Amino acid sequence: MAHSSSKRDPLGSMYERTPGVWEIRKQCGRLPSGEPRVIRETVRGTEAQARAELYAISERMGEVPAEADGMTVETFFRLYFVPGLRKQGRANVTVYGYESTFRSHVLPRWGAVPLDAVRDGDVRAWAWGIDGAKTARKSVKLLKQLMRAAYDYGFLEDEPLRRRIPLPSAPRDKPEVWGGREVLEALTRLEAATSPLLPVFCLMAGAGLRREEAMAVTGADVTYKDSLLMDGNEALTAFVRVDKAYTCKDGLKRTKNPQSVRTAAAGEPFSSALRRSMPDGPIVAGKDGTLANPDEVGRRWTALFAPGGALGGMRRIRLMNLRHTNATLMLSSGVDPRLTAKAQGHSSEVEYGYYLNPTPEDMATAASAVSRGLASEE
Repeated sequence: MAHSSSKRDPLGSMYERTPGVWEIRKQCGRLPSGEPRVIRETVRGTEAQARAELYAISERMGEVPAEADGMTVETFFRLYFVPGLRKQGRANVTVYGYESTFRSHVLPRWGAVPLDAVRDGDVRAWAWGIDGAKTARKSVKLLKQLMRAAYDYGFLEDEPLRRRIPLPSAPRDKPEVWGGREVLEALTRLEAATSPLLPVFCLMAGAGLRREEAMAVTGADVTYKDSLLMDGNEALTAFVRVDKAYTCKDGLKRTKNPQSVRTAAAGEPFSSALRRSMPDGPIVAGKDGTLANPDEVGRRWTALFAPGGALGGMRRIRLMNLRHTNATLMLSSGVDPRLTAKAQGHSSEVEYGYYLNPTPEDMATAASAVSRGLASEE
């Protein structure tokens, strides 16, 4: 079946002829015959990239408003705010998050409102009517960012929405994690089933990688070493170079931020299991043999808990919570919280007030502490 998808935009039309290949159409006056003159261009990339090109064409034609008079919140968001995010180098997945929040919560109330008609009191009333404290905070934050950008662009004379808008506190539920016995049982089951998700499991539960970081790891990124620990014993440690990530929206890219670039470590039993299971090609292959879609990997993880699955009968946790499990195991094993933060790619400057630069031996010792904690569960 032929693939086709169309998207309407105030400035023109976009048609996705095949996945990732867009035809954009922009009407520009009329031909001598009286027929509409239509500009057509082909753009390879995402929907957002196709829309950005459509806006660029419109801007060259002088159709993008350059004055604030009558400019609505939606017009500014699409013609200036989103393209501005891309010029800043924001990842596609980040821009998609902004677009999703705008489309679901900001657009229905504020899309048609002129920029200079947005008032604090109206925003406060709207915010208190949004279901869910977390959603309300995210929506208000986006609207404030958008309005501040409009001020920075010179479309507003006074800085808007400067007053604090009190909102309900968003509860931060602790992530559901596994204990040591469950981690060991899952590892044993995945090995017995020769699950293709075993390497991802070892990297996330054993080394604390994010899912998108684990998906980008190849065999060349992992080195194995018998490390001499501070207690005088030797143990096999897997050192993992973390500098890439793989997401649905961006594909292969650099990892989340400078703090995320690190060398992570996994001790026993993860290191030996990783050595035995790490493939030569993609860490998890899709149907076509290339790197699997991260969302598909999440669905495969969930399927493991079905009756008859490798993890059937076990308490189900989300794939991303394997990383939280790793942090919990490290802290419960007595690892310094600052070292735990660095091992997970967090900024200890932000979280703990000063910088810690752990050595590979420190990382190996942290991984060994988790191994000892797991050994005590056997």
